[in-house]
Amino acid sequence: MPKFLDVSTVYLGTQYLYFLCESLEDDCRQNPQCEGAHRERIIFDGKAPSAGRLSYPVGLKGDRILLEAGAVHGITPKTEFTLFEDRNFLLRSEPLGEYIVGDIGHFTTELLPLPETSVSLDGLMTIVALQSKAGESQDLILYIPMPVDERLLDVFEALHRLMEVKGETHQSIRVIDEEHKDSAKLEITLDGDDIVINHLDPRVVAYGLTRVPYTLKPNPDVVFHHLRAIGRYYWHLDRASVSNNIQDKIKVQFHELEISDEMTNHGERRRLPHGPDLVKDGTVDLVINEDSIYGLNIVNKSSEILYAYIFLFDHSDFSIREYF
Repeated sequence: MPKFLDVSTVYLGTQYLYFLCESLEDDCRQNPQCEGAHRERIIFDGKAPSAGRLSYPVGLKGDRILLEAGAVHGITPKTEFTLFEDRNFLLRSEPLGEYIVGDIGHFTTELLPLPETSVSLDGLMTIVALQSKAGESQDLILYIPMPVDERLLDVFEALHRLMEVKGETHQSIRVIDEEHKDSAKLEITLDGDDIVINHLDPRVVAYGLTRVPYTLKPNPDVVFHHLRAIGRYYWHLDRASVSNNIQDKIKVQFHELEISDEMTNHGERRRLPHGPDLVKDGTVDLVINEDSIYGLNIVNKSSEILYAYIFLFDHSDFSIREYF
């Protein structure tokens, strides 16, 4: 007998092909049912899937409720989560209550129920958590000069959409006035009929970059996508470990190198540091000599075995690229 799927409550533009097999009745005798290179292709693949908020598994350990995510995932104090029984929570289950972050470990976080939460989690086979409120140090602060030019109303419409559309950004964005301008990371203003973004972050302006080298047209859709991307950029840039057990035991050194008489296992002459460490107060500031070779050395003084991933954060276009 033909199988039918009720799509009245499902937007297929963001669903994968294997979703169909999971959603149909289980008595289909075909095996395998959905395998191959295109298994994860979107059903109507005119666009990428929605970049919604991540959901995290939740487990019970004695009387403790543990979120399977911690500091390395960007969990910060005062973050709040809504718990659901089903990973397809938006369609199939009611919320189990609101919880706030307690003790944050590297990979797990204790969740504490808020006063209005009274649903018991005992006996549940699966529990997932969806972030409902940003925690500390997760606000991206913008300054917009007052009184607001009507051509900047598109910015406020975009901000309103960011607040209304759940899961579209990792970081809350708020606007402050002239009195609190010193706490803002960016200024949004006008240059003629175009929207420009000025840097106010001391980490950026200290090195001469004061304006993003492109302008935006005053269009709500354009501004929305740029603000969402900028919010994610700063969310990753400002992430920090809640524990100093590892962070204080990692040292980054930058040296000019010279070719020595030592040989590597590949039969090449080894390049060794020559001269002092060029890192001063966390910054390397020098005029590059094109005839010189430079090297980065990461010293791990912790008891953990670590592997370095290095990312380049480019404030000129808010891109993040893998460097190593």
